[in-house]
Amino acid sequence: MSRKCPKRHHLFLNWLRANRSRFFCEPRVTSIRNNRIFLELQGISNVLRFDYYCRLAPESCSWLSVDVSWQGMKKWDGLAAFFGAEIKTDKGWITLGQPEEIRRFWQTREELWTELCFEAFLAWCNRKLTPNSWLELSEGFGIANAEIRHDHSEAAFMSGFRQLLLARGKTETDRVEIMAAEVLCAKVPLFKKPQLELSENVTYPE
Repeated sequence: MSRKCPKRHHLFLNWLRANRSRFFCEPRVTSIRNNRIFLELQGISNVLRFDYYCRLAPESCSWLSVDVSWQGMKKWDGLAAFFGAEIKTDKGWITLGQPEEIRRFWQTREELWTELCFEAFLAWCNRKLTPNSWLELSEGFGIANAEIRHDHSEAAFMSGFRQLLLARGKTETDRVEIMAAEVLCAKVPLFKKPQLELSENVTYPE
């Protein structure tokens, strides 16, 4: 481990080195700054930003986030976040905000972070970033939304965003206005075209 790398990042970087091959699209560290590590995944477009953040004081926490960078905005919308904030008790480490009736204990903070943050991030990447996945970006009625889709049918395009808007409508008038509002949607490839060799099944929406 480089001496220039803050010690707080060693747990994640060691885990990443040992588990890189378990990712469908292998992660690579592009930059390390004080509390933050920036990643990229092999073959994935830079429309997705992968960041790891770690803080040890005054309250410790660890999280990995997946955000959409679009039209010059570093965070156009957030796709996923894997969070590990904890406190130590006499019985072990617990996550903040966990109801007592389902409370779970970890022997070490490192075990908690590994399971809830690192392993959860790996599972999400392999489940969502598959060869047939693409990104739907929708904007309208004052709301921006990003979703990873696997269905390329026109019926799937925009339908999820309309449902999101309708769920926020409080009255029938709201819902009528929502259905009539202009909604801008874009289909964005997640995989870089020069790296099609990652899989023969990679497809791109028209």
